[in-house]
Amino acid sequence: NKCSFDFVFVISLRDDEASSAVNIYELVSLFHGSKRMCEAVSDRIIETDGKDMLLIFDGWDEFKRRDQNRSFILDIIQGRQLHKCNVLVTSRTYASAKLLQLQSVNRHVEVLGFEEDEIFSYVRNELTEENAEQLIKELKIRKDVLSLCYIPFVCSMLVKVYQLSGFTLPNTLTKFYKK
Repeated sequence: NKCSFDFVFVISLRDDEASSAVNIYELVSLFHGSKRMCEAVSDRIIETDGKDMLLIFDGWDEFKRRDQNRSFILDIIQGRQLHKCNVLVTSRTYASAKLLQLQSVNRHVEVLGFEEDEIFSYVRNELTEENAEQLIKELKIRKDVLSLCYIPFVCSMLVKVYQLSGFTLPNTLTKFYKK
């Protein structure tokens, strides 16, 4: 099943403007500079009650406590505003318990990192056998770099940097991040 949306907004909850928004126009204005465009998009969202819209609220754990208790964003998450809107809320694990207490949460997904064998499996799937084995050998020696790979996104970045660097690892983490 494929989902398609007319509007997708990723809203950082650490952004004071986003977390203090009192209506959809203020949220939309964070993404569109044109007043006319903001009004048109906001009007469409209000008319459809958020149908075919995905709001991704990133960083529940960084959402100020006062805003977690009562805000426009919380009204959306709890289904009191934009009833037909699809909502995804991200949070670090330690803060997700408070999020799960909200009665509107209908699904909880916890994304965990790779185990060491999954890192090596990923590397083998992305590289030729020879390059994969060479990288795995280097990772076993460079535990500082291996520790980064437990996060799947960072692991994929590492493999890409490895490829772009002529199948060698940068000799420092700073060089890795610069690439």
